[in-house]
Amino acid sequence: MSGFDYTKLKGSAQRLLKRFGKPAVIVREEDSGGGGGDPWDPGSGTVEVEHPCRIVTGSFEQSLIDGSRVQANDLQVTLSTEGLTITPTTADKLKIGDTSYSIIACHAVEPGEVVLLYRLQIRD
Repeated sequence: MSGFDYTKLKGSAQRLLKRFGKPAVIVREEDSGGGGGDPWDPGSGTVEVEHPCRIVTGSFEQSLIDGSRVQANDLQVTLSTEGLTITPTTADKLKIGDTSYSIIACHAVEPGEVVLLYRLQIRD
């Protein structure tokens, strides 16, 4: 028996997110490679790098909000993999418009060996 071809499903997910989603930016602190040059004041040695993406946001169901793991203002985000050159992590930030959110949880939707999309929980 042959396996299911998830690449077609990934293409469908990307088309829907492109059509109905909105732009956002994943912000990641990366090593600048410079370090400042002065050994007594090396600086942070990091720079914020922006990675554009497409998302759809939604609220959590009331039954899932417990006040600690999921808070009332948390949002669920579906994130397209199209054009994304990084794997999002909880160390990253997600910027939607002028608002920056912390990524609380990040899970790849990967039923086979193909990552279809990412599901995030974000908090401001």
